[in-house]
Amino acid sequence: MILEHLINNTIDLNHVKLAYKNSQSFKADLSCLKQYFYPQFGVLILKSNTFYCAVNFSSIGQNGRGGHSHNDKLSFDLTIDNEDLFRDPGSYLYTSNTKMRNILRSSFSHNIPILEKSEQNTYYNNNSWLFLMKDETRICYNCQENKYIFECSYRDNIFQRHFKLNRNEIIITDFANKKFHYPKVNYYSPFYGELNLAESSNHSQESNLT
Repeated sequence: MILEHLINNTIDLNHVKLAYKNSQSFKADLSCLKQYFYPQFGVLILKSNTFYCAVNFSSIGQNGRGGHSHNDKLSFDLTIDNEDLFRDPGSYLYTSNTKMRNILRSSFSHNIPILEKSEQNTYYNNNSWLFLMKDETRICYNCQENKYIFECSYRDNIFQRHFKLNRNEIIITDFANKKFHYPKVNYYSPFYGELNLAESSNHSQESNLT
């Protein structure tokens, strides 16, 4: 059974409204790549001995309450030759530091396109929303040979993230219906209670008109 927030093969691949685009390619040996796609859980894993990529397309969980969810839909981790190029920022703390709790679950702490400086799912900076967010994101996907396409929509924002697999590289391309940019991720929490300053992200460009 496909989860309610996932709809397969419903992406308009010629979406004329997605006028903004940014693309990056990363050299890697993908000749022995293994691919694992879990739509019920909402994760795609691509891995070999020298390559790892995980894509998050999950729901917010808890029957739409999102108590432990982050605004990280279509974010990804990418490691090539043991070098972490992109990684999830983690959680750090919960009730003992509510400010950092909200910072690390924000869209602005994940490697996703930021449209109109807005969060994917709305939440408020007060204690009653500390383990709650509005269920506003909807995700659909399209699986092709050596290509995975995901679309995330929330309110009047739409963006697609394409993962194209070639023998010697992965190409990640974003399309959106509005101009977007990528956030500078400032923090990284490798485990609960530990917080480090993040290294500068490779994802620094802004979108361009297609």
